[in-house]
Amino acid sequence: MVDIKQELIARTPKSRELHARSSEVLAAEIVQTVDMPHPFYVAEAKGSRLTDVDGNEYIDLTGGYGPIVLGHAPDAVVAAVQAQAQLGLHVGLHNPHQERLARLITEAIPANEEVVFANSGTEATMYAVRVARACSGKSKVGLFDGNYHGVHDSVLARADGESPRDRPTVASKGAGIPEATLEDVVMLPYRSDAAFDLIREHSDELALILLEPVQSSNPRMDHIEWMRELREVCREAGVLFVLDEVITGFRLAYGGGQERFGLDADLTTYGKVIGGGMAVGAVAGPRALMAFLGRGGYPREIDPTDEGAEKVRITAGTTFAGNPMTMVAGEAQVGYLSDHRGEVYPHLDEQSDRLADEVNAFLRVEEIPARVMHASSMFHLRFGEGAIESSRDLDDSFQSVEREFALWLRLVYAFAYILGLVSLLSLHWSKIRQRQAGWAYSLIVYISFGVMFLFVVYNDGNGPFTSQATTGPYQWMFTSIHVASSATMFSMLAFYISSAAYRTFRARTPEAAILLVSAIIVMLGRVPIGAYISDVIPDTMQWLMSVPNMAAKRGILMGVSLGAIATSLRIIFGIERSYLGGGGD
Repeated sequence: MVDIKQELIARTPKSRELHARSSEVLAAEIVQTVDMPHPFYVAEAKGSRLTDVDGNEYIDLTGGYGPIVLGHAPDAVVAAVQAQAQLGLHVGLHNPHQERLARLITEAIPANEEVVFANSGTEATMYAVRVARACSGKSKVGLFDGNYHGVHDSVLARADGESPRDRPTVASKGAGIPEATLEDVVMLPYRSDAAFDLIREHSDELALILLEPVQSSNPRMDHIEWMRELREVCREAGVLFVLDEVITGFRLAYGGGQERFGLDADLTTYGKVIGGGMAVGAVAGPRALMAFLGRGGYPREIDPTDEGAEKVRITAGTTFAGNPMTMVAGEAQVGYLSDHRGEVYPHLDEQSDRLADEVNAFLRVEEIPARVMHASSMFHLRFGEGAIESSRDLDDSFQSVEREFALWLRLVYAFAYILGLVSLLSLHWSKIRQRQAGWAYSLIVYISFGVMFLFVVYNDGNGPFTSQATTGPYQWMFTSIHVASSATMFSMLAFYISSAAYRTFRARTPEAAILLVSAIIVMLGRVPIGAYISDVIPDTMQWLMSVPNMAAKRGILMGVSLGAIATSLRIIFGIERSYLGGGGD
């Protein structure tokens, strides 16, 4: 089997050189949540494709972590940026482009009466927290386990994995966060009604709850009613309901999660998509709350009609917020989405559903313990078989045990492969030497093994100590002979099963009839003619392979695995020696 990591290293020598040089002067290059044991450096991005500095092309499933909803470098955005670059990159003063993008955002959601721009989603959620505190006079922030709201201190909190699920306690997401800051966080259980009781309990302290309509680490669409009830609980408790739509805004729908799920937020934060690929953030909401970011607003405990009542406003604003380059890029992308919303969003949903369904079907058939979770175009591949309700179910505490078990399995596999090779060659050599019946086939086995072994060592001229080449005689033989032979053998096996069921039982019993019909459906469903006959055939075939067939295979594999473990241990400890010849002695 080709080592994917080694193949990537062999294909990317310039990236390897760049990484070595960058490591001398850069402490970090991309977000810490992305782990790339061997990074490649992107030289060009267009549409759905990335091209690295070595000329290798990749399909980009990350979309730049969210902003690239129209693909990389869409013509409308590139043209707008190029035109603005000729007029100036940054001015620091008022420019006409903020109003145009802000108007698109306010038109998308009626509750968004005003907008303030920032440079990132982190800044946007930081401003929202500050506004909520200024308005309410309360200091605590309600966050849900599994949350991600940027990297400012107030939101760098997670649920302690040792705490109760329905009453989680707070832990820091990293070093450098003061304990006093964590004391102002109320951790809430995600997708649990217990969160409602905690909000009511802390209503005198909670300035806001901050919620992603869809968590990027746990994308799903089965919590709509829970979110709607959460909104009502916040309204009753006098706690601001703030939606973090940095990722979901203009992605789940043109109006984001609020449109998709029928929610109305007190404040909304945006980022990613509204920048058209440029760094951006924004806070949007009703005038009474947005006033704290501009002309000043009255805290709730102050009666505006009282003599001497004074407005307050928070400190906000950065050098590059609302800069013309970002604004024109965002206006071009959001404007395109507005004009084509009837085409873009149904297409995103359709393609995302198809990707998730087909990958999950493959994982079920191949019995790979993983699944694609998705909510529209947001998706995540998760390994493991248990149900995932929240981040608390993403348990990595057994990783060290799994690594040790994997190492033990490799040792057993290696020993078994050696024994299998010795047994195979010994058996066929005996048949050739004694000219037994069918010895010519044994000779073909020897010749085929020798040729394949030589081609593996040759490795298309690269030698045996580098990763296997993806071209050359070995790959040709594997693809053209081995794969084709395997497919032929599978087809023959299915044919013999169905024909045996008919000839032996002639479908006289219910069991024989089920076996016969199932075999026919599997044969037809595996080839294009099945879909031409009826779309039901491939779907039924998929169900047969995924449910009853998988259940039977798992039962058999459990028995085989237990037998293999027992036999391996007997061989390793010298109890079983029949493979050496001479019976059990």
